[in-house]
Amino acid sequence: MTVSAIILTYNHVEFIGQAIESVLVQDADCELLICDDCSNDGTQDVIRAYVRDYPERIRLLVSPTNSFDWTLISQAAHLARGTYVTVTDGDDFWTRPQKLSRQAAFLEKSPDCSFCFHNVLVLDETGQQLPRLHNHCEKTLWSLADVLTNCFIQASSAMFRSQVLRDWCESPLMKACPVQSSDWGLYVFAAQRGKAGYLDDVMSVYRLRHHGLWSSIPQTAKFERIIEFYKAIAPHVASEYQSLIQEMILKRSFDLAAEYERGGDPERAALYLAQVIAARPVWAPQYIPEFHNGGWKGMERRLWFCQHPQLGRVASALQAARAFVRQPRAPTGQLPNSEAAACIRTADHCDCNVDYVNDYCEPLKGYRIMAASGGLLEVKGWAVDRESGSAAKGVELALAENLYPAEYGISRQDVADYFGVPSFRNSGFRAVIFLGQLPPGACEFRVRILLRENGDYIQSNPVSFEIVSAPAMVMDRTSDSK
Repeated sequence: MTVSAIILTYNHVEFIGQAIESVLVQDADCELLICDDCSNDGTQDVIRAYVRDYPERIRLLVSPTNSFDWTLISQAAHLARGTYVTVTDGDDFWTRPQKLSRQAAFLEKSPDCSFCFHNVLVLDETGQQLPRLHNHCEKTLWSLADVLTNCFIQASSAMFRSQVLRDWCESPLMKACPVQSSDWGLYVFAAQRGKAGYLDDVMSVYRLRHHGLWSSIPQTAKFERIIEFYKAIAPHVASEYQSLIQEMILKRSFDLAAEYERGGDPERAALYLAQVIAARPVWAPQYIPEFHNGGWKGMERRLWFCQHPQLGRVASALQAARAFVRQPRAPTGQLPNSEAAACIRTADHCDCNVDYVNDYCEPLKGYRIMAASGGLLEVKGWAVDRESGSAAKGVELALAENLYPAEYGISRQDVADYFGVPSFRNSGFRAVIFLGQLPPGACEFRVRILLRENGDYIQSNPVSFEIVSAPAMVMDRTSDSK
């Protein structure tokens, strides 16, 4: 037996058939172990029908209670007969019959790798394609330091050497790892046994569901869980990586502080911001876009306003009152277009910032920004007219010799606070562009900040991304197999 596939499922009656079918069509010699965590929606009935049809290939393990832990997977890992093993959720599915054979062949040829993974297409729960791919990897081999920096591996894409998964299930790191972050913990554990190999192909689908365990929680809770994860795994990672872990805790602390500020909770923001300021991390100029506007003194001023929110609101109100007198009225009607206007200068980090491109959040470096062919490109950020001290007249994106208007005026109180200019508080923008017939390959866009009624603008440096072909979907043949 070459590969053992493990599916973990709970109340996936709508999706489990497609997940099972995507395993059965694999061209590798594989078995399937299905771990049902006490489903009560008919999922078990679907599974048992497949077990009757494929008794030699499928085994079912059922938990008497909904445990939401690694108990069932641990049992399956020790029962698995394959040299390699995969673990996927019951609402995800694979899209290439060659997925398992390709990954097994990669591990056969790469004895220094303890596991491997590939790219994944993200779909929303209605089945429509989202305009992004999960992994944004630019190299073939990834180290423990890479895996500690960010969780860029999606569960349905990973294949492990069987003993690695068995050892993980018995390890102190698994017991210490928060259950919500256990997938990431497994990657950290495996990366301590060998490198992670990457196959640059899209071979599975991650179904993003709005009520999912991760997608349904607020952004502040996500950052808090990431910090909790780092603190939990630190005692189980070699000493030479402790400084990296502390660096990542500080980065996520800054992210959490900024999120609390945006959410109107300055007291909590101050708790995390104070930790960053006390540590004085060297990465601040690169990681904090507004750091150059005041340095650590500017950060300390920001902390003071968070610690004294009432005084901060009074100061902001006074600034807004003074600015109201000198600022021109916002233009009404249709925004100007820069097509026939002049480019005044190149924008820098004090004029605009791109925070987000599809699933790529700046400034996490080292990943290719990608978009699915025929899908959408989503760009978020902020833009201002710094020289005049006023908000821009609008924002547009220049892409492939075309101009696309962006939604401008999104609340960015953090930008107003950084610059001390109240009129910057609505400087956020969002653009969603249909990529249409653009062919796969390298591409780039520029942000244009409209300055005047005639459309004069300043333009950012190019932001590069890659258009990648989306995979063909495995059809759900559940009805045909019954």
